[in-house]
Parts: sequence; C-alpha cells; structure tokens
Amino acid sequence: MPTSAPTAYKFCETHFKANCPLCATAVPNPDLNEVVPTVAATAPTEGVPPNPTPTPPPPLTDPKAQKIVEAARKYANAVEAAAIISDQLKQAEELVAGLKKKLDETRKDVEDAMKETRAL
Repeated sequence: MPTSAPTAYKFCETHFKANCPLCATAVPNPDLNEVVPTVAATAPTEGVPPNPTPTPPPPLTDPKAQKIVEAARKYANAVEAAAIISDQLKQAEELVAGLKKKLDETRKDVEDAMKETRAL
C-alpha cells in the first residue's frame, strides 16, 4: 500500500486536459483549496528583455522556395484541421445515435404509460 499522499491534478485551460503533457500552462485545481507557492520574479539582466518573443522565420530570397514553404504550412494546417473536424464529427454522430436510441426508448415508455393509464 503506497504511503505517499495523493497529489492534486493540474488542469490545462488551453487543451482542456488534466495534467496536460502538451504545455506548462496547467494550474492547480482551485476546488481542492491547494496552496500554491508563487515564484518570485527575478529582475531581468540589462540588455536582455524578460520574455523575448520568438521572431518569425525570415522570408526566403527565392520566391519559388517561399511559395513552397507557404504551401507546406497551409497543407500542414489543413491536415490538422481535417483531423480535428473528423474527430468532432465522429463524436457528434455517436451523440446523435445515442440521442435517437434514448428518444425511441422514451417514446416506448410513453406508450406503455398511456396503455397502463387507459387500462386503469
């Protein structure tokens, strides 16, 4: 039997996952009244910005190569969007099938209740 105390999960608001492996934006669950130590902000050194934003890749000098890179990015974004949409569609179809089944069961219950009411 483990002797360690259970740890609270951290919920990621970006990906809607508990203990999100994709990012470090997870915050402790506030419902657990967990005390979270705050990290003291360190003073930035001179000449270095505190949080440098990543610079976008420079455009290529060859127009044909630049168009190829842009087309590859567009393709990658479209493939990712298609995967997400197909997963959402699959989940929606499962939901509709479940709702239809539940509606049929409820209609049967209505008919049975009506028959029982008329029999009394």
